[in-house]
Amino acid sequence: KEGLRSTMNLDTSLLKGGYLAYSDRYDQLLSSWKAGELQLQQLVLNLQTRAAAIRPQSVQAWTTEFRAALPEFLAGLAAYYTISKSGDSFARLSKAGSHRRRHSTSSEATPDAAVDTSLVLQRPHLIQILALLRLLGFDSQTSDQTSPLDRQLVQIRTGEGKSLILGFASVLLALLGFRVRCVCYSTFLSQR
Repeated sequence: KEGLRSTMNLDTSLLKGGYLAYSDRYDQLLSSWKAGELQLQQLVLNLQTRAAAIRPQSVQAWTTEFRAALPEFLAGLAAYYTISKSGDSFARLSKAGSHRRRHSTSSEATPDAAVDTSLVLQRPHLIQILALLRLLGFDSQTSDQTSPLDRQLVQIRTGEGKSLILGFASVLLALLGFRVRCVCYSTFLSQR
């Protein structure tokens, strides 16, 4: 218990702030999408434009300003994931629920009418976002000349979303102009 934790430089308040910034932005993006104000292609274009504007030349040029933008990038990627993965199901349930409410009286209400459609949306878990913030050096206290990506190790338990974490990190780094290669022992996980 004391060995690894005593040598780690972990700023939990910084990570918590990063997660809260991510969560606020993610909720804003989903609300805009639910209201019909944001389309998936527009979200992609916004991510690409923002990445091009702030693109570091190398991981050594990962400035404090850039690190501060990481929660926003992760929120955009997470919103894309949520919408592309479960947006159609959400829209169908919302439409069906709206149709039922318009065509029924309160005495005819069914248990299905009370379905919380927001539960249909697949969201990244807290541990996945915290792992990404940590892996990408969000909480790094290093100077701007030192790479926050050096010597990063995150242990993720079975079922906690290693594939999603790797996917998000890969997409983010690719958006930023880095060449990305993912290697895995499992063909199934590599294709996933």
